[in-house]
Amino acid sequence: GYLTAIQTTGTQGGVRRETQQRDALGRLLRTENEHGQRTFSYNRLDQITAVTLTPTEAGQQQHRMQADTVRFEYDRSGWLTAEHAGNGSIRYQRDALGNPTDITLPDGQHLTHLYYGSGHLLQTALDGLTVSEYERDSLHRQIMRTQGQLATYSGYDDDGLLSWQRSLASGSAPVLPGQRPARQGCVTSRDYYWNNHGEVGTIDDGLRGSVVYSYDRSGYLTGRSGQMYDHDRYYYDKAGNLLDNEGQGAVMNNRLPGCGRDRYGYNEWGELTTRRDQQLEWNAQGQLTRVISGNTETHYG
Repeated sequence: GYLTAIQTTGTQGGVRRETQQRDALGRLLRTENEHGQRTFSYNRLDQITAVTLTPTEAGQQQHRMQADTVRFEYDRSGWLTAEHAGNGSIRYQRDALGNPTDITLPDGQHLTHLYYGSGHLLQTALDGLTVSEYERDSLHRQIMRTQGQLATYSGYDDDGLLSWQRSLASGSAPVLPGQRPARQGCVTSRDYYWNNHGEVGTIDDGLRGSVVYSYDRSGYLTGRSGQMYDHDRYYYDKAGNLLDNEGQGAVMNNRLPGCGRDRYGYNEWGELTTRRDQQLEWNAQGQLTRVISGNTETHYG
């Protein structure tokens, strides 16, 4: 049979219940909980064409939820071509392989992408202004990327791992493929050194100095040290939860109480509610609806 209801009991006795309705094909038609109802529509190809949210009075008052419908359009090949909602529309044009070549944003701006071969990104532009261009080697790995007035070059070792990166200002001498520019004159520079397990052991950064990393047999990061860092040690319980110190023991309910100077608080559903000076609120579907940080308050619909 098909799932018709989900009931969750919190650690303090609270109950969250969601009911679900489906059609004869098993497609989800409606979900309902204490904060709202969502309905779903489909086309003949079983592609979802609309999702409508109708908040309850509790959803409106407690979480400022607003009624809205998101609609989707597709082409004959089944590719998504448009999304429409109360805040605007996004439209997509695609090449024969389905790669998005032109995205019309809600404010009317156009984000365009150029590709080569089987879909490797070559250029990104916004309203005709180039944002980034990319060069790749014969294995299609990125070896150069422009970002405004910067060009970042990358090299790889014989195992295919990232070996170095250099960022140069526009107007610098061109860099030949495979050539590692000297650090002098670079805006940023990094060299990467890997251990036998494929884990990065050292990052030699031209601005921040060298950082050395250590790991345990399970691949968990256990230490970090460097010129701009204290000698940090990391400890874990058997479930992989980060501990404050080696003797802390297991983290109860897999809810991390804190890390370093940061303390975390949770509600009975295990959702993060406090972090540093932030307060977070969630609706009955487990979606973040509000973040209060100092004098700033952000709402999510």
